[in-house]
Amino acid sequence: MAKKKLLDSLKDHLSNVKKERQVEKRKILADEKVKKLKKEKNDRLCNVFKWTDGYTCSVPYRRDAQVLVVGDGDLSFSLALAGLLENSASIHATVFDGEDAFKGKYPGNTNDKKLLCFPNVSSVQFNVDAGKIDTLKGVNPDVILFNFPHTGSGIHDKQRNVYGNQKMLEGFFGCCRKIFEKRSESEISMTVSRVNSNSRACVEENKVELDSQKDYAEAKSVKPFVYVAMWCGEPYDSWNIKGIAKSAGFNRVQACPFAFEDYPGYVHSRTDGCDAFGEMSKKPSRLFMFTF
Repeated sequence: MAKKKLLDSLKDHLSNVKKERQVEKRKILADEKVKKLKKEKNDRLCNVFKWTDGYTCSVPYRRDAQVLVVGDGDLSFSLALAGLLENSASIHATVFDGEDAFKGKYPGNTNDKKLLCFPNVSSVQFNVDAGKIDTLKGVNPDVILFNFPHTGSGIHDKQRNVYGNQKMLEGFFGCCRKIFEKRSESEISMTVSRVNSNSRACVEENKVELDSQKDYAEAKSVKPFVYVAMWCGEPYDSWNIKGIAKSAGFNRVQACPFAFEDYPGYVHSRTDGCDAFGEMSKKPSRLFMFTF
């Protein structure tokens, strides 16, 4: 009888120990999940890019960046960027649609006129194909940006869809290469001098490193950059943007979460001209940075 009581007591003890361990394990997992969510939130909302002159910005642009924005559907991104950058910057905003098509897709949209009120906006151009940006006149950017590229062909066959978008990206990176190759040595020297006197970007041996605080390190020289924002997951991962960029002579510098919150007023617009209630902007996305 005493032996049975002892066994029952031991079983109860072991059962309690097991439960305590399970509770402790769940608590550890919950804490880790909370830490992960906090880190993701910080990565998404608290990107801080610092420059050697003390200038800081939540977006990766120097105070005097020369930016070519490609395929800005309703021009809301360019408008947001103009509000973020210093007056010493220069923004060239482009739209794939012609002016009439633009007005048809976005009735009442006057972002093109609003942009020209900003001293840091140099031009707004319609009917600009991402695969022909090397033909633009009077544009000499050190940053070329393309947010969420897509052909908008509506092809449901995944392989054909992937192939079509890969060809579009190949054309885009090919044009970026041509634009940067056209930059003469004197223009590059002027750019380096201008940036070194204000806020040197961090290019060291053709690489830009971002630490945990997303700080740019000091650099010996300035290289032109291509920024491309992409949705995470399929079919976008199959587009192989890193491979396409590498084939065009670009090196991937870094990738960080793309936070819509960093660009007040920016609303993602699909190629067909709509995004129901901004649902797309809730999807996870990344900003890829390439240097030439």
